[in-house]
Amino acid sequence: MEKTSENLEAEALDVILVEAVEFCSRVDEIDTTGRSPSEVSELVTRIIEGKLELPPGKVDWLIGYFS
Repeated sequence: MEKTSENLEAEALDVILVEAVEFCSRVDEIDTTGRSPSEVSELVTRIIEGKLELPPGKVDWLIGYFS
């Protein structure tokens, strides 16, 4: 339970996102919920090829935790 609380707090504060933006020239967020590995792979490939951008801030990672 403590680890879950820590993870929720980190998500609420966007700790990982802030670190990624600080250290990387470009950051994309992929919501893998309900997607197969091949679907995720296709999204990653399209991002690398410059055919898709998924900028951060579009996904609410906390949906479902409090409902």
